Amino acid sequence: ADGSEAHPVGDDLMAEPDASTYGTEDAEARLVRGLVQRIAPELPHERAVECYETLSRVFGNLLQSPSDPKFRMIKKASLQKKLGSSPEALSLLLIAGFDDQGDLYTLHPSG
Repeated sequence: ADGSEAHPVGDDLMAEPDASTYGTEDAEARLVRGLVQRIAPELPHERAVECYETLSRVFGNLLQSPSDPKFRMIKKASLQKKLGSSPEALSLLLIAGFDDQGDLYTLHPSG
């Protein structure tokens, strides 16, 4: 045939897909997806939910108001309470561009 073949959908939705599933997805996107998937198994359910909600709120606020400085600074102590002991959640913020500035995580304007 033409060399292309269908890839059946597996039963395990959390399984790491092969490269053909996402085509041109880059390594950073795969890393982010992997980090997101590892949060739930490492925390108790209620803590994982709070962690996901916090990340969703942080990134949602940035998408809605990217230039608002209040969404570009997060108190480290407050964030650690919400994210629990998840190094993956913190890694997601750092990958997004937040910098550790002592008692704050800050996201500097791009450009």
